[in-house]
Amino acid sequence: MSIEVKDLVKVYGEQKAVDSISFTVGKGEIVGFLGPNGAGKSTTMKILTGYLGQDGGEAAICGISVREHPLETKKKIGYLPEANPLYPDMYVREYLGFIADIHHLTGKRQRIETVITLVGLSVESKKKLGQLSKGYKQRVGLAAALLHEPEVLILDEPTSGLDPNQIIEIRDVIRKWKPFATGSSSSIREDWWRIAHSASYGLKMPGRIPYRSHSARTPKHQPWNNWITSLLFPGCRMDSGSCRQQRRMKLRNN
Repeated sequence: MSIEVKDLVKVYGEQKAVDSISFTVGKGEIVGFLGPNGAGKSTTMKILTGYLGQDGGEAAICGISVREHPLETKKKIGYLPEANPLYPDMYVREYLGFIADIHHLTGKRQRIETVITLVGLSVESKKKLGQLSKGYKQRVGLAAALLHEPEVLILDEPTSGLDPNQIIEIRDVIRKWKPFATGSSSSIREDWWRIAHSASYGLKMPGRIPYRSHSARTPKHQPWNNWITSLLFPGCRMDSGSCRQQRRMKLRNN
């Protein structure tokens, strides 16, 4: 397995952000990690990428323990965090060259040109990062994550704040990486219906995984939709008349 998580726990003070979750992601899988804000999606990803330590349980990347060998696991991961960190005064190629040097890449010029083409940055590649739109900044972040040809790609809310055209373009880039394991988080279920082809994990507050759906294109009557609905309208089903009436009343009141 490319990603293995078993009984993972993270606690902030008295709050359990991640509560004994377990899941696996195999090579070639694109997995959507779904849940509302505060469910623990980003915390889990930060543990997998070595940015945070866990308080319990185990996490492994390509069979290597994240806790015991953090540097080795980081070499195998491409990571795009929710807040994409960029240097606004650097040019696109200059920044990617900087990232390539961190990874000690050989033949970095050719690799930089490859990822620029892959993510559709060619038109904007001569600009400074601070001059780019949010959509193109996300492409730069993706290019940086893909630069060292990682075995595992982890993306945290990669389509957040993008317009519809930009979202479609980012999805297409992610789909090109099917040979690798890709985990991505979103609080918006519809985003990942259109990307994840192997499975979707639903993450319920506070940090529990209630189910794994083997079809990312879950129809409306399936548990994930009903669970999301129950957060807003406790005790009703998405497809019931009473639920539809409650939703209409809530919209009118707002």
